[in-house]
Amino acid sequence: MADGMGPLTVWEAVEQGKHGFTVGKRLSVPCHFELISIRIARPASFVATDELITDFSPGNRSISIVEKPDRTDIYVRAYDDLQERFGHWKGRLIVTCCEKGTDIFDLDNHLRVALTFRDDEPWVKMEILEE
Repeated sequence: MADGMGPLTVWEAVEQGKHGFTVGKRLSVPCHFELISIRIARPASFVATDELITDFSPGNRSISIVEKPDRTDIYVRAYDDLQERFGHWKGRLIVTCCEKGTDIFDLDNHLRVALTFRDDEPWVKMEILEE
């Protein structure tokens, strides 16, 4: 919260050690960003493949994004319970985004943020992945 009034940036949230949380189908993170894609990353296996989601339109029935004043909520309707599906090292979400107000067409502004679900807790660890 650079000015003390608005939401955190992605960098601020990560640098301050903030985390998200999950309840059922909802994942809440304490920042705003310009969303580019979400990759549902599963552990390496011969049968599991990552799922790339880029359609965040209101008509998309698999995922929706709701921006609140102090957070961003991501609803993943494909799963009844995100913690059950991704906790215990079963997978994570990789969000490709850029900070609000930056040039989305400049690839140097793109951030890859790993959202890792904790075991037996609703907390979701946020970390910026290096390219």
